[in-house]
Amino acid sequence: VLNDFMMRAKTLERLEEYRVIQKYAHEREQDIQLLHKHREERKMKEEISRGKGLKKKKVEEAFMRSQSEADLIEETPEEQLRQLDEFEAARFGSRDSDSD
Repeated sequence: VLNDFMMRAKTLERLEEYRVIQKYAHEREQDIQLLHKHREERKMKEEISRGKGLKKKKVEEAFMRSQSEADLIEETPEEQLRQLDEFEAARFGSRDSDSD
């Protein structure tokens, strides 16, 4: 009878130790997840502060917009050269800017 009592007491002690270990393991897992979350937030803030986050998208959107606007104009190369000559004449006068 005494032997059964001692075995039962040891079993209960081990179960209690196991519960404590499980509790600490669960808390440790939560801490690790929290650290990962904070690390990801810090990385996002660093990217934004370096200008990598939003500026790239804005530049790409502006480039795409300018490309689509250029596609709508549809000028021939001759028309572009004529406009360039007109601009040079208005800007620099009647002197020939192409001659050396």
